[in-house]
This record gives sequence, C-alpha cells and structure tokens, in this order.
Amino acid sequence: MYKKIFQRIFVIISQPAKSWNFLSADDNDKENGEAFLKSYIYPIFGLITLIAFVGLFINGKYEHANRLEMALLLTIKTFLVLFSGFFLASFFLNKVVIKYFSGDDNFKYCQKFVGYASSLIYVLIGISLLLPWLKYFSYLFSLYTVYIIWNGSLSFMHIKEEMQVKFTAWASVIILFSPFLIEVFLNFLFDKGLGEVYVLFPNAN
Repeated sequence: MYKKIFQRIFVIISQPAKSWNFLSADDNDKENGEAFLKSYIYPIFGLITLIAFVGLFINGKYEHANRLEMALLLTIKTFLVLFSGFFLASFFLNKVVIKYFSGDDNFKYCQKFVGYASSLIYVLIGISLLLPWLKYFSYLFSLYTVYIIWNGSLSFMHIKEEMQVKFTAWASVIILFSPFLIEVFLNFLFDKGLGEVYVLFPNAN
C-alpha cells in the first residue's frame, strides 16, 4: 500500500500537471470518497503520527521521565492537526467553489483535491517532526504547493481558465493555513498538555 502511496506522492510533486491529468481521468466515481480516505489519507496520517512519536524520542528534548508522556501528547496533537486541518480545508474549499466558482456541492471531491494538493505538505510535516531543525526550510518549500494547486485547478477541479488565478489564491490560503489554524486553536484551548507540544510551529519537539 505505502509503495503505491509514495509513488503517487512523488509524481504529484515532481510532475503535477501530468499527475492531475491522470488523477482526473482515473476518478471515475466522483462521489466515492471513502476509498480515497482509506487508501491514501488515513495511511499517510497514520505514518506521520508514528513519525511524531518516534521523532520525539530521537531528538530527546524532554527528560527521560517525561518523554513518553510528551510523545503521546505529540502523537495525539499531530493526528488532530492533520485530521481536522484536512476536513476544515475540504469544507472551506467546497464552500468557496460553490459561492465563487459556480461549482457543485461536492465535499467528497474537494477532499480528494485537498488531499492530493497537500501531498508535499504532509511530506514536509513528517520530515520536520523527525528533523525539527529543518522546520524553517519546510515553510519555504511548502510554497511549491501553490504550483501544485495551480496545475490541478483546470484538469481536476474544472475551473474556468479565466478564474484559475483566483481559485489558486483561495485554495492555497485554505490548504496551507488550515492546519495552522487548528494548532492555534488547540494551543489556545489547552495551556498544558497539548499546549506544550508543537507540530507545525518552530519550537516543536
């Protein structure tokens, strides 16, 4: 399963235009989003969550007595940020498509676009959880997501060409910032526990 996922991620990042054409042609059933979640999104989230747990032990920021507790908290928070950020972005993108681009109400199809467009982001989150000193570089590299979204706007989302720039701007803001909004909310909600570990911000593990 993961071999196929890694291959798909590599193609999406290295050849976004070609990959979006393939993904659009391969998407025979736009209503079937459950298979996409089970075969692509959930395995990726599971792997990143595992990386978060292992990465904290490798980096050894906390005292040995607190390391297991912090690792469990980071694991929980990583899952919440990924899962909630993904669904939040899908929800907002669906609303934007309906309101500003005369699109159909198709939340599950927007989930697929958000999931595929976020492929690079998921890779960078996994790397930065394992190697926190690369986190600042990951912010810069994540801007390549804008180019991935640009390529998918026409062939996958079927946005009119004259609306491509507007859609890319909307989708980029939604996809790039939704996970950060979730983490900010969690930090605000929990002063201790989940508020003491970070997934996306520079002072992470």
